[in-house]
Amino acid sequence: MFAAMAEGGTGNYEYRFLVKNSMSSVWTIAKEYSTDSTFWWNAGDIMRWPAGIYTIKAVARSVGSGTEYDAVKTMNFAVTDVEPAKAVTITMDQKSPVVIGTPVLITANASDGTGNYEYQFLIQNKADGVWTVVRSYDTMNQLTWYPNTAGNYLVRVLARSVGAGGGHARNRAGREQALWFRGGNLVAKVAG
Repeated sequence: MFAAMAEGGTGNYEYRFLVKNSMSSVWTIAKEYSTDSTFWWNAGDIMRWPAGIYTIKAVARSVGSGTEYDAVKTMNFAVTDVEPAKAVTITMDQKSPVVIGTPVLITANASDGTGNYEYQFLIQNKADGVWTVVRSYDTMNQLTWYPNTAGNYLVRVLARSVGAGGGHARNRAGREQALWFRGGNLVAKVAG
């Protein structure tokens, strides 16, 4: 978040924020004039804001002044590439046998990337082969799952570095854990 504060002048102030990559001479209006003096910049949008040095310009004017701006302030800001997650491990707090309906705590840990990680948890019932997203990408690396039907299941966790650029194939690591439910018991075995 960037914040500007105008002083002097008369009345209320309005602010505009512009952004420029150091490799370009073109200013992009990031936030049009408003009385809100803050600007939230999502520099993680790698397609729009690739790694580089950016100049943030805040301009201010008295509301209704009619001038382009009365005051201006700039600052430089670096956007760096995030190294994507390359591996993820899965552990479960329950060992066989586990009765159907017993909560199973699934913990995932991503590694070999930089920054913070996000995790997506999916479960497949082998009977129908359908993958179900149990929880979409979130920074929480644990999920409590309550299996309620006997059968064979796979648990998949996908991990990515928050803000990593590129397509999912480049910034996603995945691992599956096989789960077999037989007669109300859970047998866990690592697959892959």
